[in-house]
Amino acid sequence: MNTAVVAQATAEDAVRLPVVTVQSQGVQSTHAVTRIANSQDRTRELSELLAPAAGVQVRSSGGLGAYAEASLRGSAARHVQVLFDGIPLELAGGQAINLALFPTAVVGRADIYRGGAPLALGASGAGAIDLRPPEQAVSGVQAGYGSFATWRGAVLGGWRGGLLSLGREMSDNNFPIRNPYKPFDPADPQRLAEEPRAHAGRDQHFGLLRHSWAWGDAGMDALVYGFSQDQALPDRVNSSDPGTTLGTDLSLANLRWRTADEAYVALQWQHLREHYADPGSRIGLGDQDLRMRSRRLALSSGDDGTHFGWFGQAAWHDYHSLDATAPQAARRVRRHQLTLAGVWHARPRQALALDASLHVNALRDDVADQDPRSRSQDELFFEPQLAWRYQRAGAWCAPLGHVAYRQRAPGFVERYGDRGYITGNPALKPESLTLLDAGLACQAERLSVRGAVFAQDLRNAISFVYDARGVGRAVNTDRAVIYGLEVETDWHVSALTDLSVNFTWLESEDRTEVRAAQGRQLPGRARWQGYARINQGLPASGLPGRWRLFHEFLFEGEQYYDTSNLLKAPTTRLHSSGLHVDAGGVGLGLEVRNVLDQTHAQFNGFPRPGRSYHLSFKTTFD
Repeated sequence: MNTAVVAQATAEDAVRLPVVTVQSQGVQSTHAVTRIANSQDRTRELSELLAPAAGVQVRSSGGLGAYAEASLRGSAARHVQVLFDGIPLELAGGQAINLALFPTAVVGRADIYRGGAPLALGASGAGAIDLRPPEQAVSGVQAGYGSFATWRGAVLGGWRGGLLSLGREMSDNNFPIRNPYKPFDPADPQRLAEEPRAHAGRDQHFGLLRHSWAWGDAGMDALVYGFSQDQALPDRVNSSDPGTTLGTDLSLANLRWRTADEAYVALQWQHLREHYADPGSRIGLGDQDLRMRSRRLALSSGDDGTHFGWFGQAAWHDYHSLDATAPQAARRVRRHQLTLAGVWHARPRQALALDASLHVNALRDDVADQDPRSRSQDELFFEPQLAWRYQRAGAWCAPLGHVAYRQRAPGFVERYGDRGYITGNPALKPESLTLLDAGLACQAERLSVRGAVFAQDLRNAISFVYDARGVGRAVNTDRAVIYGLEVETDWHVSALTDLSVNFTWLESEDRTEVRAAQGRQLPGRARWQGYARINQGLPASGLPGRWRLFHEFLFEGEQYYDTSNLLKAPTTRLHSSGLHVDAGGVGLGLEVRNVLDQTHAQFNGFPRPGRSYHLSFKTTFD
């Protein structure tokens, strides 16, 4: 993935559904999931949809289409399993998934599993985010325009059992920034005057096709998704045209057969291509013309019954990286992976549910490049997990929790290098992560509340270290400990008023042997995170259609950019407000994001937009 362009976005206009419990074959499961429904009333990014959820932290490198990643409960983004329509995404051999690859026009809702996830998702105990395409087969048009020449549009065609969505989004991303590297000006000696961000435009095209066939209670589901983006990459001095660009093409396909008792067989294909060009060496070290290709084919099957469930997957992954300016440094790796998992559903008492599962992963990396240090790798991982839930009949609160052990093999970039300024380290050890959480999930008629305490112990953590030339190399940096508390509430106050409040407190400690970082807070993790939102409908007093107002506030505090905690990120306080009108199948929206025009950056040197204005339009056809 693009390691040169990395590091939350403003708030989201999603309807957050109450915390629910996953059901399997009519049996109460131990997994709780927060479902964020994308109302499609606003034009925003996936990072903005996920950011307000408790325990979720999203970092973005700025503007439409910029690199964005999500972490759960302080874990590294590469530990979070991201899925699209139940398809586990493995786009670069274990690297973090770039959320910008999935515009919200193709996302109907996001299911967030902070602890364990259902066996059918193929995810282990570190949590998962499952992006589900829209389920309603509707036809219509969506469009939007916003600040910084931001345009969005999508056409939807729906039929019984199927949906087609085609769209395009683009932006100049020329929002005002402060440039500390601009030439000295006696009239502005502190370089406080703002200037438009230069050379940061994006242009995206995407398409989604899905269809389902049913034969009684059995059936087949097919999905095809395509995404293409061309983007200009700004340099640190905000040059008008540094000439650095990145092109990205992604295609996904999934064919799934399901039986009447929920057993299934699925065939999945993923193909990612990137073309990174830095002819003037404005971002990396030396001229670069890099082409990366990642292809993955997987066959999976599973069934989750009343007492026992199983999952199996065989996958082939091909990674090829070639820099035309240095063809002798080409990288070619093939990863063969076999995953087997089983879960036992125990019900020792009517109110008590226990799920014990084990994932076994075997993988082999076959390396074919000219680096004499590169060699084939064989690894075998065992990942046990135990989850529990106690739900008495008639009780509106249920205690639940889980403990799990997870291992992650080094990604292709970490182990074999990329981009000319990242050298490989074939001797890397897998990361291991022990997770523990316990909490309460409560549901009443108008109010839902979920709270949990959690802890993580990370061993053999993989981090990048850089020499005096700026060349990076991945190394194992021993250990880190994370623990915290999260609470999220949704209150349906009245027929016209809804209130949501979330809070997360997170402590992290770097226990590496490197003295400069020892005992410090892990970078990129906010100690305090909060979110509040109110939706207020207007009474039907002669106004056409349905009118709704909203205001939301997102807070992040005590966060550092670096491992030594010398670079502290400014406290984030983002306010957003908007008005939506729905009348006769037509929806109109007006909103102001970052009302107070706060300057903030989640990755050091990659600022986020200030105040912006957005118009949206939506219509549906019968």
